[in-house]
Amino acid sequence: NFEVGPSPSASLLPEGKKTFPLLEEQKEDPSFLQILLFANPLSGGKQASKWINAERKKCTLENVGKIRVYSVIDPASRKKGIDRIIKLQSKRTQNLPKLVTAGGDGTIIGVLEDLLEAGADPHMLEFATLPFGTGNDTARTTNWGHKADQYVKGTVEESLKKLIFMVSEASAQRINIWSSCSNTREDGCFLKIVHNAKGKAIRANVGHNITRKFINCFSFGIDARIGFGFDKNRTKSQGCNLCVYCWEGTKKMFSGDSKLNSILDTVEIQTENGIETLLASHLNHPTSKKGQSFQSKYYWKDNPSTLLFANIPSFMGGRLPWRNGKKPGIMLEKGEKPKYFDQNFGDGILELVVFPKAMSIAQEAIWGGNSKRIAQEPGPFHLHFKDPTEKKIKTWLNIDG
Repeated sequence: NFEVGPSPSASLLPEGKKTFPLLEEQKEDPSFLQILLFANPLSGGKQASKWINAERKKCTLENVGKIRVYSVIDPASRKKGIDRIIKLQSKRTQNLPKLVTAGGDGTIIGVLEDLLEAGADPHMLEFATLPFGTGNDTARTTNWGHKADQYVKGTVEESLKKLIFMVSEASAQRINIWSSCSNTREDGCFLKIVHNAKGKAIRANVGHNITRKFINCFSFGIDARIGFGFDKNRTKSQGCNLCVYCWEGTKKMFSGDSKLNSILDTVEIQTENGIETLLASHLNHPTSKKGQSFQSKYYWKDNPSTLLFANIPSFMGGRLPWRNGKKPGIMLEKGEKPKYFDQNFGDGILELVVFPKAMSIAQEAIWGGNSKRIAQEPGPFHLHFKDPTEKKIKTWLNIDG
């Protein structure tokens, strides 16, 4: 089973102007912007290590604000930054604390999870993520770009002052953070790629239950299987990681055991009237003679390789499956045209998209338009998977950013 629903919202900072006056420092003032930069020194070709390894890990821009640098891989530094944000929120100054992460899509959600666990108020926090990862879909969506180079130019002091100014020029926009909870049957388990003491990627049994928050999307099918292989062979280079992803995609392209008809029974949605069936296979349509028929709001066509629930437009490093997926992937009455609207990552709605074939994922990386639209719904969603019969069923799940 898999359940997903909206969590409290937080704010996001799209990019502002790109002129960077370098001014002299002054003493901290309560009206200053308080910026906390959580950097992953291993991301973006280790470019963020420039800030982590600097002797002075804070910088002030006159009449604008102060930035402090923390390492996301150093537990003591990370906790210090989390505690600092909680303290700033308790003061309730005129400016909300600004959280900035320099890492991948997983970095920002990891820090946000720590903050929420520590008791931070997500409504009193604005955050942005800089593109120091591989896909950088959150950064792309919020106009912070897709490459880290522009943020590390110059000396440590110059680059930090530029960043303070960019944050000061940015505007805040609401974004949804979603919560997910997954559980297996008693004889099942979740396998996850983790790194052992020697830094080697290994498969680890992480039990029957997984609870995660996400901003970007969740999906299951062939794309998640590709992602599993990618995490196992991930490198510290953005360029090499793109090659790894392409190679994993090529290997899994002809796999058939991850398709929806083999693994998924129904997607249910909780409404004011109770739980209703939102999505099922075309085999369950009343006109079908191949399966057990029952009532559902939508029925997917054929046998898709991936079902994607997207909160933000960007997917797989800048692909736009909802915008470019012009064709519906559901069964329709003759002459029926579904009504869709543009994505909005703060509207409390997820966009459901399918990729018809394993090849569709590979093609999407080259040109858009390989996805098909299913629906736009607010959730919470309840996903029910098929009972294993003669053999155990492997379901590949991806929770991104």
